[in-house]
Amino acid sequence: MSNRIRYRKTVVHYSSRQQRRMKLGGMVGTACYEAPNSGGFAPFWPWLKVGELVHLGKNTAFGLGKTTIAGISKWYME
Repeated sequence: MSNRIRYRKTVVHYSSRQQRRMKLGGMVGTACYEAPNSGGFAPFWPWLKVGELVHLGKNTAFGLGKTTIAGISKWYME
């Protein structure tokens, strides 16, 4: 795996329960994975797509944890 963190991002959210503004932060970047063997990513594909739909990690209700699967060639899916 090779990865590159581009920048830190902070989102401000107002909490009605706590009656104050909350800072929610995280990293924005990319990660590149190579297929672990000749089987490619086929066994992981359903889980990668679910991760794209539901987001990952903490504070997903506020739009954090978004992932995008890109650049997968058909060769990897065989």
